[in-house]
Amino acid sequence: MRLRENLGLRNTTLLNLVQQLVDRATPQLWHSYATFPSGTSHTPEHTHRVEIIAGQLLPDKLLSEFTDDEIGLLILACHYHDLGMVGTEVDNQSPESRERVREEHAVSVGDRIKKHWAALGFPNQTMADVLSVICKGHRPRRIDDVATWENLPANRILGPDKDVRIRMISSVIYAADELHIGEDRATKREEDFLEIESRHSRPHWRRHQAIQGPVVRGDCLCFESTISSTIFEMDLRYSLAKAFTAVLEMKSQIASDGIKANANGIGLTWNRNDIWTSLIVAVCSDLQPRSDLVITADVESLFKQSVKDCVDISHLCKESDNSKIAESLDDLRKRQFLTGDANALQLDSGLRTARYFLEIARKADDLEAHCNDANRSMHEYQLYQSAFGQRYVRDHLKPTFEQRFAVDLTSTKSGMHLFKVLENSPTASRFLQFAKPPESALVQSDLFMFACVAGVFADLVNVPEKILDAQFRQSVDSLCHEAVGRLPEFLLFLKEFAIIRKLSHEQVYEATLASVQHPAHPEIKEEPTSQAVTINVSQSFPANRPEWSMGHLLLAQSRANVSIAFKSTAFAPLSVKIDGGNHSIANGTEPVSFGVGPGAPIPVPTNSFRGSIVEDAGSKTIRFEFGKLEHEETKRPLLLQFSPNVRDSSITQGSASCKFSTVETDLSVNDIVLLARLEAGKGWKSEVYISGKLLSSPQSSEA
Repeated sequence: MRLRENLGLRNTTLLNLVQQLVDRATPQLWHSYATFPSGTSHTPEHTHRVEIIAGQLLPDKLLSEFTDDEIGLLILACHYHDLGMVGTEVDNQSPESRERVREEHAVSVGDRIKKHWAALGFPNQTMADVLSVICKGHRPRRIDDVATWENLPANRILGPDKDVRIRMISSVIYAADELHIGEDRATKREEDFLEIESRHSRPHWRRHQAIQGPVVRGDCLCFESTISSTIFEMDLRYSLAKAFTAVLEMKSQIASDGIKANANGIGLTWNRNDIWTSLIVAVCSDLQPRSDLVITADVESLFKQSVKDCVDISHLCKESDNSKIAESLDDLRKRQFLTGDANALQLDSGLRTARYFLEIARKADDLEAHCNDANRSMHEYQLYQSAFGQRYVRDHLKPTFEQRFAVDLTSTKSGMHLFKVLENSPTASRFLQFAKPPESALVQSDLFMFACVAGVFADLVNVPEKILDAQFRQSVDSLCHEAVGRLPEFLLFLKEFAIIRKLSHEQVYEATLASVQHPAHPEIKEEPTSQAVTINVSQSFPANRPEWSMGHLLLAQSRANVSIAFKSTAFAPLSVKIDGGNHSIANGTEPVSFGVGPGAPIPVPTNSFRGSIVEDAGSKTIRFEFGKLEHEETKRPLLLQFSPNVRDSSITQGSASCKFSTVETDLSVNDIVLLARLEAGKGWKSEVYISGKLLSSPQSSEA
């Protein structure tokens, strides 16, 4: 390392002492993980890099102005400055005490050095005390947001003929520490291994991972930043400005110590390839053809608008750009993501293209999610809202979902509402892309609906104003209303299925057969007609997968009394055979989907209705108007037990057994009078209505 090489040429004895002191201190730094498990590195790897950066900041001419002892103390400060970040057992017991360790570490490190100076190997307490003051300066006092070391002594005497400039050394360790901003301090590999989830820590890791360097080129320490979002660039610039400002503040302090030699400057190169790609997609997502010149101009304009409020760091470093918009355009054309000639380029609408651009959009959104910026772009959401996104949903996602979940998103009103939600909800679409429904004969319409509800609400939390769109709001309202009704039924079905799932196929057969052989109501026999149709549904399924069995599913359905639907799958195929009638597949066997709904057994044994008595004096008719009893209704004194002898309740002709009775407590005086008239006869007749439909023809009271 450069500082040690320089010191070795001057004073080998001092270099040996410095190396011994470094070796004694650095193992303690590994314990900083216990205090800050999700923080960026404060380990020997960090202090080693800080020493290298300090050497890179000081060119030969400037380094020659430092005395041997100043170089030795600078090396020691590089490795000792973060010893205060190692908490004790008490410090590590709560988040509050850990944060206190962070806040005071620049001061507390001095206490440790002075307390353990002999154990650490310092030749005397004075050297330990001087190093403590220098380490304190790596977090300088700020006045009007400018670093100052005026609170520290300008010089300390280390021994005979050994005068040390405290502020100058402190400013160098401060700048070198601030410049350790590269990925090597917070790698993605280490983040994944440590499973960093802290919302406070992850932004710091993301910023480090976007930067490489430094390397020395001429008189500059050069960094390189790769970014995929303009919002993230704006966020990153704040961190870069803080680090690069430290170099200017260091230079100012060195100059105030009377040294005319300059420290090295800073260079920064931007890699914006992903940004150019994102902006090209944003410009072209309306699917209108444009020339390459128009696209380039529009991208430049959009970029300038996006970063117009960012922090200017041009006075702190030499900025350059490694990537060009034209090169990104050319790359997209070579990969056929952009099609057409140079005068009429257009986004390709294929599945491969959509997946590529959506991945870039999600990557940008992920970066921006850690910026805590209320104005983040929501790239994926905007891409879905564009003509490009709408075509992707219509041409690729819709048929995929219809096949995977066996749902109809085209011909039913409910399906059209679901599709409208999908068009406007990236999260719902993403849920459904990654949600693989179980391989079952059961149609997964409920699962599809609930995933849509969860996804659309996640998006509405981020973009609440979207609900103000009338058509979208209508679709969301309809979806939620249906989901609220279906969710309890679906849960009940799952509960029943869980109960019977362990039954053998023989037990399911017996349970089903019992209900067929012993019906609750007499069987109705009908004479066969030429239009009689027999439908036979058969299924093949593995014996070890009862959840694919139509028998298990039907038994759970009948117990829960809910609607379910079946589909044919490769693992449990269904087929239908229709005998008789004029059905188009009457003579063959084909894959089938069908639904089974709830309802009372047919024929219905007894339906009970409550009725009122209405007089029509002109025609001498007394009407009995029956209907379902409404909540808390008490003005229907008649009770009708109605047993139809027909299969279909929509048939208006046929016979039925009816039994009338009265609810004595609900009879009014007028009701009693009307019933007495009917009983007395004298030309009065009766009519019976059920739910507004005439059940019996007019007949005399004698009948």
